Amino acid sequence: MDQLKEKEERLREAACVGDEDTLCSLLASGVGVNSQNPVNGWSPLHWAVKRGHKNLVSRLLAAGADPALLTSQGQVPAQLTDSPDIRSLLGASPDESPPKAEPLPITPNYMANPPFPYVKQEQGPRSAVNGSPARHRVALEQPQSHVPGRQQYTPAVDQELVLKVRVANPMQMENDFIEIEMDRSKLTFRDLLATCCRELQVQPEKVQKVRKLPNTMLRKDKDVTRLHDFQEIELVLKTTNKPANPQYVISPSTDGPASFVY
Repeated sequence: MDQLKEKEERLREAACVGDEDTLCSLLASGVGVNSQNPVNGWSPLHWAVKRGHKNLVSRLLAAGADPALLTSQGQVPAQLTDSPDIRSLLGASPDESPPKAEPLPITPNYMANPPFPYVKQEQGPRSAVNGSPARHRVALEQPQSHVPGRQQYTPAVDQELVLKVRVANPMQMENDFIEIEMDRSKLTFRDLLATCCRELQVQPEKVQKVRKLPNTMLRKDKDVTRLHDFQEIELVLKTTNKPANPQYVISPSTDGPASFVY
């Protein structure tokens, strides 16, 4: 990946996770504010709107972001939010319900990221995945509700896991990732494999293994629940009828939980 593409990807990442300092620094360095992911067509503005980062939406618009830019599914940013304030910034009617967006295509994951300095950790209800206390990231700038009995607003970013996925191809000089989102309450190995295969247009029975870069193989549900936002995942495909390393091979069976041949 050349330097310009890398900076454009970092700009979209900053818009996604709400990293205002990095976003402003990249914009000041001349990175294209309307750069789009080559696969799904998402721009920094699409991500900032989807994640509800009002301040970042304002900064991107001031820098020349195009609110009419379309994704590969034909969506403008205003279709990705029901926030009246953000819709007003985009020039859309704040009271009009946005059209229902299709499920997000596969998404990016850069590396395990510690909490940013502009967010704080809060103890929340127990996770539906493993019963451990769920941690919710809440922007410091976001007002907190103190009305008794009122449920506190939790940003959508806490409910979605964002990953970067691709098919492993060592012979290809440029092998771009595409971005996917998965529901954190439904993280299983089978769901991860099915989503990756669907978005990358790969038949599941042709997958030899699922690799978390740089060199960790994912094999079971617990491995998937440990993934963090913006980690990089590769599907390693079989090259012959007999895989080169048959120690762990995904079974082509589609019934019951994911199984392996040891």
